[in-house]
Amino acid sequence: MLSRSYVYGRNLLSIAIACICGSTALAGQAPSTVIVTPTRTRIVQLVQDAYRMRHLQVVSYQGPADSVNPVLYDWDGKSWKRNSIDEFQAKLPERVVLIGDPKAFPAVVVEAASRCEDTRIIQSFDATTILVEFSKLFDLNAAEISALAKNNGVTVVDRNADLRRYGKYYPGPGFQRKEDVPAKSASTGEIPTEPELTPIQSKIEPAKSVQPTAVQPTAAPVTAPAGKASGDIAPEDK
Repeated sequence: MLSRSYVYGRNLLSIAIACICGSTALAGQAPSTVIVTPTRTRIVQLVQDAYRMRHLQVVSYQGPADSVNPVLYDWDGKSWKRNSIDEFQAKLPERVVLIGDPKAFPAVVVEAASRCEDTRIIQSFDATTILVEFSKLFDLNAAEISALAKNNGVTVVDRNADLRRYGKYYPGPGFQRKEDVPAKSASTGEIPTEPELTPIQSKIEPAKSVQPTAVQPTAAPVTAPAGKASGDIAPEDK
């Protein structure tokens, strides 16, 4: 007759194996969403934080709206790797999320993304607005929203404070439980003008078809793609 401890140990082993197999399958599965973000430090940090919470593909772009061959980079969780518009289009997942002003987006990127059936645009550079949209797109829970807000300087307002003071008793008609959401900033929602700043330096791994160029390493916890060697300026938030 099998002992109780033996059976308990076998059950724990089965659960552990199932968890490992599930994680392996998820790691091998391609992301269902790609986030295309401008090279702005604050936005890149927020997107990288979301990347650590969800299975996503992250692409950063540089270049004007009329750029025929904009500079694209893929984030693999550790460093940025140079990408081309053809490679970007070939790896389009089920959903594309574009961040930024549609008029300032490189037209070729918008055209390539439009071939995906589910293409969405977050027309803002405001961290609060982007976080609100992320909470809807990726079904973020309260703990995830709070973590993203804290790390990106966004204030979260408890909209259930009035309900909580009643304890377990329902306060009566007219009250409705609402989800905690980031507080809207005092800005008008207009996209700010990009300041001309020094390009952000980071670790870049060029594609096979591109000759590697020297870059300066940075000790910053959040990295963003460096500007092109030709002298193009990579804008960022004030």
